[in-house]
Amino acid sequence: MVRVYKFEERGGLGSDRADLAALGEEDDLLFALGITNGQLALLYVLENQLEATRSEIAFALVMDEWTVTLNIQALEALNAVIPTIRKDGRTRAFRLTPSGNELLKAGIGQWRVTRLTTPLSSLTLNQP
Repeated sequence: MVRVYKFEERGGLGSDRADLAALGEEDDLLFALGITNGQLALLYVLENQLEATRSEIAFALVMDEWTVTLNIQALEALNAVIPTIRKDGRTRAFRLTPSGNELLKAGIGQWRVTRLTTPLSSLTLNQP
C-alpha cells in the first residue's frame, strides 16, 4: 500500500491509499517526465501557495520532512523549483520556476489521461 495523490478539479489535492502494483501505468507516464506522483503533488502545492517551506510542504502532503527534502532535491536538479529567502531573512522557502510550472502542467495532463482510462476508485483499497 502506498499513498497516491489525486488532483481534482473541485476538491484540489487529496490522497488515498492504493496497491503499488495497480499504479504502474500512472508511474510510467510520470517517469517519462522524470518525476514521481509525490513530486507532482509537491509542484501542485507550490503552485497553490506560490512559495512554501519544507515544513509547510510536509504538512500539506502529510509527508515527513526528510521525504520532502529528497523530493525537493530531485526537483531542483530538474530546475523545477528554486530556493528563496523569506522577508524575515532567516526562513528558506521554495517556489516554482517557469520550467517547473510547465512540468506541473504536463504531469497533470498525464495524470488526467491515466484517470480517464483507470479511475482511482478501481485502484483504491481501504482508506486509513
